[in-house]
Amino acid sequence: MQEKSKKILRRIGAGFLLGLSFLSFGSSWGRQRAKGTPRRAQNIRKETQEELDSEVKAIADIAEKEAQDAINQQMQQQTQQQQMQQQTQTRTQAILRFATIGGWGVAMGVFFTSMIFNQPFGLGKAVLSLLPGEPHVAVLTANTNKDTYQVDEDIKVDINLATNQEKVNYFKIAINYEPTILELEKINIDKNKFDSLESSSVDKKNGNIIIVAKKTGRAENLKKDVIASLTFKALQKTDKAYFKIRQQDSLVIKKKNNGRDYNILGKTKNAKFKITKKINQLMKCTQVDIVKSRMDREQWEWLINSAPIPLKEGNNWVYINNDISLLCAYSNDGGVYILIHSDKNIKDAQLVNTITGKVADIVKKDKWTVGDNNFYELIFNSNQFTKELSNKLKNIKIILDVGGNHYRWPGRGSGEVLLQKSLNSK
Repeated sequence: MQEKSKKILRRIGAGFLLGLSFLSFGSSWGRQRAKGTPRRAQNIRKETQEELDSEVKAIADIAEKEAQDAINQQMQQQTQQQQMQQQTQTRTQAILRFATIGGWGVAMGVFFTSMIFNQPFGLGKAVLSLLPGEPHVAVLTANTNKDTYQVDEDIKVDINLATNQEKVNYFKIAINYEPTILELEKINIDKNKFDSLESSSVDKKNGNIIIVAKKTGRAENLKKDVIASLTFKALQKTDKAYFKIRQQDSLVIKKKNNGRDYNILGKTKNAKFKITKKINQLMKCTQVDIVKSRMDREQWEWLINSAPIPLKEGNNWVYINNDISLLCAYSNDGGVYILIHSDKNIKDAQLVNTITGKVADIVKKDKWTVGDNNFYELIFNSNQFTKELSNKLKNIKIILDVGGNHYRWPGRGSGEVLLQKSLNSK
């Protein structure tokens, strides 16, 4: 090859190599540029990511808090609903429990009252007949004809027997009473019901009585018939006098066809009453040395001190009941003075002549109160009433309005006033 051609080729190769060198430098530069760009992009992304992460975190925290609050509120509502359901269930169960117990109690009450008292259904004899042994259906009851008696008054106590369709022919009654309050006077057995009195034991010191009687003929069914009566005398005032039948020591005997005796006594009822002070039909009047116009509260105070309150037996106070009493005085000028004492307000008082039926003329009325004691004064002329001998007025009745209730002295018949010559004036 010629020198010239070689030279041209060398120049072309050198240029080519130079181009390649520039190309390599560009590629290196590109690679360097490529390396620098991702780093800055990464840094930017990192900063952006950090900014985004803090915002997202804040939003996430808010969202998480709201979600937690919503969850807590929902759980609280569910808890309240569960508590309300439990309370409702508890109340319902309690109502059902009490309703069941109440229904059971009412049913058992109706059953037992029907079995024992035949009310409201007559189950007594039919049900008791299913039980082993003999039914205890007989009832002994002690009765008095009133609830209140006076000292020295006779008290009659009737003993009734109800056998509830069972036929009986024998009884034993054990009785207790208070011997310091009641004094036994007599015992009477109804011969039409039990014609044979087998024994009667009386212990007056301790207040014990035992009566045993039988029916010699055919046994009899009794419907609360009087089989015995006891009469007592009232000895002293009390609010709780009693007449008690001891069931454990008493018997009502039914004889069966096999010849055996059965006690069918199932219940006893006792008598209770009270005894008040004796209501006298005679009022004793104390003489005072004054005239009608001078009979005042001060004079009554002197008389009351001679027969002081609380009122006791043996003085001149006369009792209408436990709360109302009367005190009397008179003077030589024909004046009669009656003082009424009560724990309650005395509204009015009148004197009546039981022969003529006329209300007596009153010279003076006065009323006053001392502590819990209420007093009412009446002054009248003795010539309005029948005079027996020289010291007794008859046919007197006193009518009182005390606390809105009406009372009278004496309770029955006419009263008498005895004019006593005893005390001197103060």
